[in-house]
Amino acid sequence: MTSEGDGNNLIDVRDLEVRFGGRRGEAPVRAVNGVSFALPAGECVGLVGESGCGKSTLANALMGLVPYQAGEIRVEGQDLSSRLSDGRGAYARFVQMVFQDPLGALNPRMRIGPAIAEVLRVHRLAKNDAEAAAMVPRLLDRVGLASRLASRYPHEISGGQRQRVCIARALAVEPSVLIADEPVSALDVSVQVQILNLLKELQQDLGLTILFISHDLATVQYMCESVLVMYLGHVVERGPVSALFGAPAHPYTESLLSAVPDVTRVGASSGGRASRIVLKGEPPSPREHPPGCTFHPRCPRAQPQCARDVPVEMVLADSHCSQCHFAEQAAAWAASR
Repeated sequence: MTSEGDGNNLIDVRDLEVRFGGRRGEAPVRAVNGVSFALPAGECVGLVGESGCGKSTLANALMGLVPYQAGEIRVEGQDLSSRLSDGRGAYARFVQMVFQDPLGALNPRMRIGPAIAEVLRVHRLAKNDAEAAAMVPRLLDRVGLASRLASRYPHEISGGQRQRVCIARALAVEPSVLIADEPVSALDVSVQVQILNLLKELQQDLGLTILFISHDLATVQYMCESVLVMYLGHVVERGPVSALFGAPAHPYTESLLSAVPDVTRVGASSGGRASRIVLKGEPPSPREHPPGCTFHPRCPRAQPQCARDVPVEMVLADSHCSQCHFAEQAAAWAASR
């Protein structure tokens, strides 16, 4: 994975913190806590973790939709606040977002064609309504939809077709970065594959940089070149897909991988990675992070040091990093299984 500060990165995030609340003596919700990573040009970077770990909050911060209290986001070397001061519309042409629920993302009272044409008009990419309407069929065709669907309402087409419409609408402004927040989790499995293939094709053909947010590691393995693993607002492990899936260096990553459905899994006694790791308890409250390693209350291999000391990020081979006191031992153990 390209390091922060590299000139090849379109977006650099450094020590980012996003908090909510905290008034009247109440502890704030620490949704994103000291996160650093980069989005290299032309790559698809995966962001995985349990619900509530801060993935969508991080995405909204990158979009400029929620404020952050510490750290920085640099877009092509420029601070995000400076970039937004040039106009939110200009930034929206640089980065677009595809949401989990395509039906909720579309206006139910607006036909598909006008919904896409509206984007072209708002961003002044068409001289008039007629020119905007004439550009819609090309965008629909780019995502594999027939132009006749332009006259349909969102409820008159399938979930997969609606998500293709949302992707077409995002592509209308020709963005450099696409943030895909759980873009296939609401779709049937057979349709998921079609949308994933479409995103891969668009990435290759248009040179898109994609932040692909998901809780499904199998999907991330198929889509992405590198992965960020989030837990309780922290990125606890990051690195190339091959490294994380071949030798995870954090017990949380290992537990997520063990939960990936595997038709060859017979049971815990079958050897290899067949045994499934079931984490005890629930994630701690984002208002009250535990001392030491945030994962230690649920970690199956926690040691006294884990409850006492905050782990620093350890750099392993090939840009593979882990925030675990015993990262090297964990990676070696996982690789030997």
